[in-house]
Amino acid sequence: MAPIVDVIIATFTYYLPAYFVNGGLLFFYSTIEGVGIPVSVRWFGPRRSFDGLLFAIFCGGSVGLLVSNPYLGVFLGVGSWLGALGGSFLKRRLGIEPGGPAPVLDQLDFIMGATLLGCLVEAPKVEYFLIIVCATLFIHRAMNILAYKVGLKDVPY
Repeated sequence: MAPIVDVIIATFTYYLPAYFVNGGLLFFYSTIEGVGIPVSVRWFGPRRSFDGLLFAIFCGGSVGLLVSNPYLGVFLGVGSWLGALGGSFLKRRLGIEPGGPAPVLDQLDFIMGATLLGCLVEAPKVEYFLIIVCATLFIHRAMNILAYKVGLKDVPY
């Protein structure tokens, strides 16, 4: 394979637990009514729950076990959840209602959290980080449109 293809595959292999947690939480919250004990509705909105944290640990660790390292998977999964939690916190402080759009923040909060926490186990190469940031801006948008079209989301963002 061409070197760039190898780098892209390695990038997505590294970040796969974070992607599964971020996408899995959408499915988890969209299909189960009344999920979880909210962390704080006032600070983070109604959809950030301790059940989501448990999901992040289990899902991240499981995907990490399949692709490389379960410990890295747990840290990337929890980092993904914490990144989304931080994004929700910023949105509340900016006066953006739960579910309201915050371009770029909505796309990258989980990647930033996953990267920061993942560095405690195994730091990604700089090129992995740059590739995933650029790719996530497009992939996240496409997946949100798809989730909207199949009824998992009320809005396409």
